[in-house]
Amino acid sequence: KTDENKEMAEQLKDLTKKNDEMKMELEDVKLEKAEADERVHLQAGQLDEMEKRIEEAEERHKEENEEMEKKLEEKKGEIAEVEEKLCVKTEKNEQMAKQMDRAFVTDLVLYAYVCVSVLARIFYLF
Repeated sequence: KTDENKEMAEQLKDLTKKNDEMKMELEDVKLEKAEADERVHLQAGQLDEMEKRIEEAEERHKEENEEMEKKLEEKKGEIAEVEEKLCVKTEKNEQMAKQMDRAFVTDLVLYAYVCVSVLARIFYLF
């Protein structure tokens, strides 16, 4: 019976030792889990921050695009005005060119008349 008691005491000692080791392993696992939870929490916070920055950037880009579109529309309006002025000036230039052509022809006719008159007088004198 004593041998049996000694053996049981030895087994109890081994089991207690194993129990203590398992408790230590459990504490290590709990610590690792807590660290992992902390990392996950930090990463989730970083992710939230990144998502917030992305949303802010998207909002900024949207506003910038709207501003650019407004400026583009203004420029299109300015271009249309310039094209209209250019068209008017082109029409005026064409009218002036026609008037200058008429004036040139008139001047040419007058010049020819003067030349003929001068020549006629010269021939009349001689």
